[in-house]
Amino acid sequence: MSIFVDPRKAIEPLDISPGMRVADVGCGVGHYTFAIAEKLEGKGRIYAVDVRKNVLEKLASEAKEKGISTIEVIWGNAEEEGGTRIADGFVNSVVASNIFFQVDKKEALAKELSRIIAPGGELLVVDWSNSFGGLGPPEEYIVDPEDIKKICGKVSLHLEGEFKTGAHHYELLFKKK
Repeated sequence: MSIFVDPRKAIEPLDISPGMRVADVGCGVGHYTFAIAEKLEGKGRIYAVDVRKNVLEKLASEAKEKGISTIEVIWGNAEEEGGTRIADGFVNSVVASNIFFQVDKKEALAKELSRIIAPGGELLVVDWSNSFGGLGPPEEYIVDPEDIKKICGKVSLHLEGEFKTGAHHYELLFKKK
């Protein structure tokens, strides 16, 4: 589990239920992926997307050890059109945790996330709210939630809710128009 955010609590605003297709974009070692797997109860699919092959290998190995067959790892770059390797409008929900602060092409990322979400589907953005004296990323990498709202608004994602999660993060919940 992440030391700063409890992924189980963080995904509570999403309407995830068994049988759904959910993408965890920028999944890292899979803290959110495994929390989503619990909510799917063995029914549905989680697409764990990351640009780093080594973390995907670790995630796939852990899923196999835990006997979780609903996770599919995808090596892809979400800053590129089609980079997630997920079909248009294919997933019900997307989690993008601690990824906006890491990417240069924030607009391209939002466009790719919107592209893979089905109409009426959801996007949950979790990101750092401040640098906190070296605990988080350097101050210049922090993305103001207002900027993410504007970027996502340009790609048919409507803000549904705003939450604080943990001491150092915020969450934005969007719905695709």
